[in-house]
Amino acid sequence: MSRAVLAVFLVAVVATVASADPFDVIVDESQSTLNMQLCISGTCSSDASSVTGYVSIDLDNYFTPESIWLHDFDLQLSNDLQWFLNWGFLGSFNANATDLSMYYAQPGTILGPETITAGAYMFVDVPLQPTGVLSYAATGIPCSVLQAADMPCNGTMNFADMGTQTADEFGGEITIEAGVATLTSTIDVISPLDPDYPELGTVHVSGTIVGHGDLPIVLCRGDANCDGLVTFDDINYFVSAVVGQADWEALFDVDPTCDYLNNDLNADELVTFDDINPFVDALVAGECYTAQ
Repeated sequence: MSRAVLAVFLVAVVATVASADPFDVIVDESQSTLNMQLCISGTCSSDASSVTGYVSIDLDNYFTPESIWLHDFDLQLSNDLQWFLNWGFLGSFNANATDLSMYYAQPGTILGPETITAGAYMFVDVPLQPTGVLSYAATGIPCSVLQAADMPCNGTMNFADMGTQTADEFGGEITIEAGVATLTSTIDVISPLDPDYPELGTVHVSGTIVGHGDLPIVLCRGDANCDGLVTFDDINYFVSAVVGQADWEALFDVDPTCDYLNNDLNADELVTFDDINPFVDALVAGECYTAQ
């Protein structure tokens, strides 16, 4: 059977998006920073640290994604933080924090989908749990304020005791190139230093997280041109694939997440004339074919 005859034989209709699986985006410590601002009685001090960890996401497809889901995240600050608040002769409040981290407070609950527009996305009201220990020493009026809240002038606070907090914004941009997703996320959350005494002060966490994740290789039987869709556009690529893998690869720069076995619709580990009928079925259904 000639390529021309085969191509005519395969004409069909409809398109849909190939399904995707969640994957981890590993935080790039050299590009990721979180700033924590501590404010008490209108006086503030800030310190920042680089970040490690991961963000787990899901996309509607790995080629031109239009939707994103958030599955999980775990972010650890690489360095301890220090704050110095001084009111002159009225007193001072100095503190340092160790083992700081933030993780998704509802693992197993998937957020989304959120729309990706021109690469940009935004999740709102994301629950997170801070951890870490704050050690502090206060003098003067700050000491009196702490004592009024039944707290010592020198002591420790466990950020885990703050409970679940809410990030007003957890968004950013996503780009995909050569089988790698790059996620640039922004975080912004303000919470009381002590939930039982909110007048004491606030902690404001903000910053940017940049991470990279290798996209999973997922078979979409019928997506011969690896654009995440099953459409008329796949016909010529499938015809070339039946001729041979070299002919198929010669048509385009093969994406690392795309497998030649996308063309193996009957799942016999071969691409032959036997795949033609199920390929037609995939085109008619407009979706990835599930081999029987």
